[in-house]
Parts: sequence; C-alpha cells; structure tokens
Amino acid sequence: MQSKLIWGLLITLVIASNQLLAVNKTADYWKCEHKVGGKWRFGEIPNACDIAPFADESQVSKMFTPIIFDTKAGNETDRYMQAMYGVIRDLSAYYIKSRKSNVSATEIKQWQQAVFAIAHQESFWSHYRTTGDGHLKMLRGDYGHGHGLMQIDDRWHYLKVKNEGVGWHLINNLLYAFDIYYVGWQKAPSKSCVSSESSWRNRSRAAYSAYNGGASKICRFSNSNDRWAKNDKNFVSKYDKQSWLSYIDDTNQTAQINVTCFAEGNNNCPLNGGGSNNEQLAEGQLLQLEDGAVCLQKEGTLHCLADIEDAPCLSLIGTFDESQIQQVSNQTEHNYQRETYDRHLCPSVLDNVYAVGQVIKLQKATNIRATASGEKVGTATQDKNYQIIDFVLKDVNSLKRYYKIRHNEIEGYVYAGNNDSHQDWAILSTEEVTEQVIPNVGDWVEISAANGINMRNEPAGDKVGTAAKGVQAEILDIQVRTRNNRLYYKLNVNGVEGYIYGGWLQPDNSLNNWAKRLTEIPFNTRTGRASTSLWYTALKSCSDQSCDNTGNYLIGGALEKACKTFGCGYTTDEVVELEASKNGWLKVKVLRDNGIGWVKKSAVDWN
Repeated sequence: MQSKLIWGLLITLVIASNQLLAVNKTADYWKCEHKVGGKWRFGEIPNACDIAPFADESQVSKMFTPIIFDTKAGNETDRYMQAMYGVIRDLSAYYIKSRKSNVSATEIKQWQQAVFAIAHQESFWSHYRTTGDGHLKMLRGDYGHGHGLMQIDDRWHYLKVKNEGVGWHLINNLLYAFDIYYVGWQKAPSKSCVSSESSWRNRSRAAYSAYNGGASKICRFSNSNDRWAKNDKNFVSKYDKQSWLSYIDDTNQTAQINVTCFAEGNNNCPLNGGGSNNEQLAEGQLLQLEDGAVCLQKEGTLHCLADIEDAPCLSLIGTFDESQIQQVSNQTEHNYQRETYDRHLCPSVLDNVYAVGQVIKLQKATNIRATASGEKVGTATQDKNYQIIDFVLKDVNSLKRYYKIRHNEIEGYVYAGNNDSHQDWAILSTEEVTEQVIPNVGDWVEISAANGINMRNEPAGDKVGTAAKGVQAEILDIQVRTRNNRLYYKLNVNGVEGYIYGGWLQPDNSLNNWAKRLTEIPFNTRTGRASTSLWYTALKSCSDQSCDNTGNYLIGGALEKACKTFGCGYTTDEVVELEASKNGWLKVKVLRDNGIGWVKKSAVDWN
C-alpha cells in the first residue's frame, strides 16, 4: 500500500525552477504525533498525524469545521465532498481571476477542472480529519514528507512548511500549489506538445508535468517512456473521468467557508455570509459586501474599496480588527449610502507608502516573488533603482509593504518593510531606472490603437476629442486607477487637452497596444511670437522656475501695446524653437538679440 501511495497518488512537489541547492534532510514523519492510517477513499487516505505541532488545533477546528472529515460519521464522504468542492471551486476561481483579470469564463472552468484533478491525484481531496482519539489530524503522505491536500514536501519547501503554514493551513496549501501550477499553465501554450492556449486538455497535462517534475519536464506527458510517465497517465485519467462529481449533488451550492477572506490572509473568517434587512452595522467593524467590496461604516455611510486585499487603506476612515470580517447582504447594504474609493488614493494619504510609477532604491538584496508572499522567482539587487508597477499592503497595524518591480525582464513583488522598518528596505529615488515600464510626465507617446483613442475631460469621463493613430504628444499628467492599474495620460492634441486610456499593467502589460512611449522626443523646428498677453519674461538656463536667468528677455504683446500708448518702442519678439517641450517649458532663440534660454510654453504663440 505504501508503494501505491508513493508512485500513484501522493506525488511530492519538486519544482526545478525554484529548487534549493540541496534537499532539506527532514526525518520521515517529521513532527508526526499520534499517526493513524486510513481508507483509500475521498477524504481519508493514509496517513495522518496531529496538526498540533504546527497549529492550535482548537483554532483550526473553529475556522474549518465544515471541511473536517469525521471518520466515525455515516455517509461522511458525500457530505465532505460537497463541502470541499465549494472551497476548491471558489478558491481556484479567485486565484486565476487575481492573476489574470481578463480571464475568460471558459479558462476559469478549465483551470478548475485541472485543479480538481490535481487534488484527486495528490490526496483524494484529503486534508483535515478526526478519528475519535481527541486530536485533529492532517494528511501526511510519502513517509510523512508530503503535507496536506496538495502534498507540499517538507524536504523541498521546509521553511514554507515550518514557518508559513503552507502545510497545515488548507487555503495556504492550495494557494502555494496554485502558484507553482500557474507557471506551467502560462508557459504550456508556447510548447510543442500543446497546440494552442485553448488546447485545454494538453495544457492541463503539460502544466501538471511541470508541477510534478520541474519546469524542464513540461512536455513529459507526451513521452510514454519517461520513468515518471505513470504519474502523467494517472493524472489525465482523473482529469477525464472527473469521478469526484459522483459525490456532488449541487455544483453551485455556496461554499461553507469564506475562501476570499482566508485567501486575503485573514483568520476568524465567517462560515456563512448573510445579514438581515434590519441589521445595524457597527462602526469599527470591517465589512464585506456581496460584490466583494470591503468597507467601514461611519455616520451612516459605507466607505469602501473594491477589493478586500486593500482593507489596510481603510485605516484612514477608522480603526478596526482586520481579522474579524462581517458579511453584509445586499438588503442590508441598501440601508446605507455608499462611497467607493480607488485604491490608488492610498499611497497619497498613507505616510511612506509609495505609488505606482514612482522609483525606489532597494537598501538590500531582496527576494522577488510571483505574488506578495508567493513563490520566489528571482532576487533584486541592493542599491538598484526600480519603478513600482503595483503595491500590496498587509496588516492594518504595521502596514507591511510589497512592491511589484521588473528585474532582468522578470516581474514580481519585493518586501519593503513596514511602518517602522521601511527605510531599511526601500527609499524613494529620483534616479533613472534601467527597466522603465511606465512613462513619466514629460515623456512623449505615439498613439498605436488602430482606431485612435477618445480624449476625455477626466479618466473615463466625458469625451472632448480624439487622438488619432500615429499622433505624438507630450504626457502632461498620469492617473492610475483600479486593481488592474489602468493608466490614463493627459495630452494636448491640436489644442485640445484631455485624458486618453493608456492600457493596464496587470495581469499583463497592454500599454503598447494603446500608446507607445517614445525613447526620443520628436522635434520639428517652428517659429512663433511671444504671447499677446505677455509683458516680458526672463530666459532661464534650464526648464524650471528655480533655474538661473540667462540675462536675456522675451518681450510680449502686452508690453508692445503699452509702448504704442507711451512711446517706449518695444515690439513683440519673434522666436525659433530649439528643443521640444520639457516639463511644460520650451528652449527658444529670440531673434531680436539671438538670446537663448527656456521659457514656459504659455509664453509663446506659434505661427
């Protein structure tokens, strides 16, 4: 029976893209107390050990009651499978939506089927159980090295299992495995063994081969002579048969635990949503609405952010315990006014939290992870400058910061300290970055969208014009919106100022599909005259009000008009532009005395 466990069902994770230099030599059945066997059925396969060495079993029982398998109960497999189905279904959908916000309904369904099959392959959907000996158990496979439903191996993921709960905590166990499987899921369509993104069966198989054997084995399933071919055959058999469905009465039944709440790092999450129409919502209580928004109630208004992940930003509204979340029904919500804020307001009002587009200098070499606390994908360099592509905040009290950056063409999140330690991890920088992702104010873009882009009075506001394909213009302002980090650029096109949509940064970067940043500022020499409303202005040595005067002046139409009355003889200057606009300034030559310097754009009217 043990060989069957090793070779067929409980295959330990070995991920070549992120392996340690040497396996950690934990003992067989490390930290295993009161080991018990089990039957080969969904929810109860051999073997299991006490959860107590890793977590408080009373707290775990409270959090996960509906998905604890009771070996002494009748018809337990049916009950357990219905409860576990809702959890895996909802968490797998939550995960892929968070990684790929434009994911199609078809891809979600196919991803879920693959996840269901992996859970079957690894553990027959087994995780927590009670056996009557008074101790809460957790599945341990492969001589005790594999932990939980997704069989996270303590030899290859020792610190994660020991310190971060990816073994005992069901939600963390799944999310950690999803991080690994998703890498293969994304790479599979580019491989010869998978014909396209929508070749779902082979895509699922390839991702499993990489998940089970390492990134270099992504096409292993197509080689029937591989020594591990049996694993791939077992996986696809489970994928095709979907035998778990025979235990599920209602595939749409509401999950009995709030997986989103747990996935966002909270504990003590409610088992069920709800709330009556007459329910009164207390101030200082973190609330989650049916559409997923997270809110605080204050003086009859719900102050909300769209995603529970951004709950720490609500500390601006009031104090709360983020581990305690109350679910609010639509009926109850309608008793209150609702004010929804964009998450990108957070850095502007929270001390020392930096915004998308700003540049940080890392104060130490730091791991880069696929998600804020996910799989390691690289290491960022000390004293190097990086542009922030996204931010994540955790823990309302300490405000742990995570910033998404690009390093050697790899994108991921680096930890950047908390309220007390942020200066030890990352500081703001005005230096240039080697891998710029987002344009800056003052950069130029060229419209690349085939049909041009509407210009609006504000981001997503009323239309004021159109920027046609091929138009080049300077960025006057940049606004960032929503979880996808949608960019909006303010441009001046033929005298009309307005915001265009510039694409989003995640889940994939679409900026170049809308407007490409120009590496060189376009420039065509033009002539003009000082503004009719200008009296005179000094030419500056650089493009800033604080720069030194050159000693030369630009005389405008207002002074010429006055001189016609008083006979002083000054006339409006003619100029030639020498450099394109920079931060709202122009470099010009005044033809009257060939004086050269910088003036504000508003000082010149062009012919």
